[in-house]
Amino acid sequence: LNSLFRSRKAAGFCVYDTKAWPASVVRDVLRTHPIAVVGDLVCKRNLYFERPDLIDQVGSAESQVSWMLAQLRELQAQEARLQVALEAGQLGSWELDLDADTSVRSLRHDRIFGYDHLHPHWGRAVFMQHVLPEDRDQVDAAFEQALKDGGTLHFECRIRRHNDGAVRWIEAYGRPDAESRKGSVRRLLGIVSDITERKELEQALRDADRRKDEFLATLAHELRNPLAPILNAVQLMHLKNNSADPQLKRVHGIIERQVQHLGRLVDDLLDVSRITTGRIVLQKERVNLRTVLLSAVEASQPLIEAARHAFLLSLPQEPVHLEGDATRLAQVFLNLLNNAAKYTPAGGRIELEALRDGDQVVVRVKDNGVGILPERIPDMFQMFVQGHRSGERVQGGLGIGLPLAKKLLELHGGSIEAYSQGRGAGSEFTVRLPVAEGRPALSEEAVKSLPDEEGFRLGRILVVDDNIEAADTLAETLELLGQEVSVRYDGRTALEAAAQLRPDVVILDIGLPDIDGYEVARQLQLMKPRGLLVALTGWGQEKDRQLAREAGFDLHRTKPLDPRELLMAVMALQPRLGHRP
Repeated sequence: LNSLFRSRKAAGFCVYDTKAWPASVVRDVLRTHPIAVVGDLVCKRNLYFERPDLIDQVGSAESQVSWMLAQLRELQAQEARLQVALEAGQLGSWELDLDADTSVRSLRHDRIFGYDHLHPHWGRAVFMQHVLPEDRDQVDAAFEQALKDGGTLHFECRIRRHNDGAVRWIEAYGRPDAESRKGSVRRLLGIVSDITERKELEQALRDADRRKDEFLATLAHELRNPLAPILNAVQLMHLKNNSADPQLKRVHGIIERQVQHLGRLVDDLLDVSRITTGRIVLQKERVNLRTVLLSAVEASQPLIEAARHAFLLSLPQEPVHLEGDATRLAQVFLNLLNNAAKYTPAGGRIELEALRDGDQVVVRVKDNGVGILPERIPDMFQMFVQGHRSGERVQGGLGIGLPLAKKLLELHGGSIEAYSQGRGAGSEFTVRLPVAEGRPALSEEAVKSLPDEEGFRLGRILVVDDNIEAADTLAETLELLGQEVSVRYDGRTALEAAAQLRPDVVILDIGLPDIDGYEVARQLQLMKPRGLLVALTGWGQEKDRQLAREAGFDLHRTKPLDPRELLMAVMALQPRLGHRP
């Protein structure tokens, strides 16, 4: 049989009940089988297995002894390799007898806990004495779960080292031994490591990330502050200038669009941080798809016209509404249109098509530009990756537009896909979004028309901003739009003016020199009746929005903001709050 099995691809299986067969038979079975299974214990390498030639040979004691010594040397080699691995990983090994609460450990294990020699009475109870009190509950829970289900033990916790009292982080892994069964674990085998350096590096990374967020927020604030008066001044020039000079109108339009573009770049920089930390928040409301797409088309028009592209637009005839953040959705489609314009040679063709498909709307942006190499398509939605198109032409940008678009669409329950047949074959981006049924309480078209209605008044408006140029240009623009406006440049005079004028709307900056805008808002809430409180600020992170809500602001907007958009946002709030001057 031995000869037969060696010459054939076959295996022999023998099953013996140790209680039914004599010990001599069981011994011989173990000697002649390389793999042994005893209950749940699988010994893939049976130490008692002897090759058939050793068993069959007569007078082979020397050979058998040599073989036994070789087995022992192999076992020692395995243990040595294990020790090398433990040393390389700076790991301490342990075996814990749960019934007796005793253990067998390596010296490195005890050194992690601050002992130069093996502790004579180490067990689970002694170990728990080293764990910081605030971490003991979660460590106990990890032990009990492993004992209950017979699964892997894993936890991280802080310990106080014996020799110097230093607090260190450790990570432990363990599992029941082969004889343990679910619900009746008696022994645990495992390893432990000191992970203090890793934890310190993780904390350093978190601190660096926090400082980066603070820097970006400050940078955005400092950039937004000068952009606000520029945009206000352009609006003021546009409203005061009655000239029909087309060149002057074009120049006004260029300045306005470029200021808005700079504002969007600032927002994109902040969005990188929000996305990587999962803190991006949408200001959702019911919006009209047509309004969102036309807003994106209008913003992308200068780039499309500069390249002399033909632009084709196809929108659904019936109104299609979405539940989403109109600004963010417009940002997505603006990015796609700008990419199409940049990566299409002059005189090309760009198409924007939207259609309803059941409970979804499908929006496609196509171009006949340089195309995308198919193997590069999966990389296009990775942060900071540039040069996706065929020919690797670098067209500028931050490399965050498409990843940002993908994340924003996912937050809206939508998706985006890219398609191209390769070099010179153009590109197509397909966006899918869920449709919101029903009609909005106040359509975007109706809101947009309100600032132009003759005789429309918000009432008395108080503008408060320490940036004098920003405050004055905003006030003048609002006055030209038919509003009654007063201006103050710090918190104290703003409170005095509010007590005297009883404004219907207060447009308030946050970073005031004496009292910050949050405190001013809290004090304004005590006045009866109080007007609408609008935060118009360079601080635009989610924590800033949260602080504004807690302080009592009804609306939070970031600079620069078109005064017309500001009026529209305030007017949309009034019916909901039951406030109408």
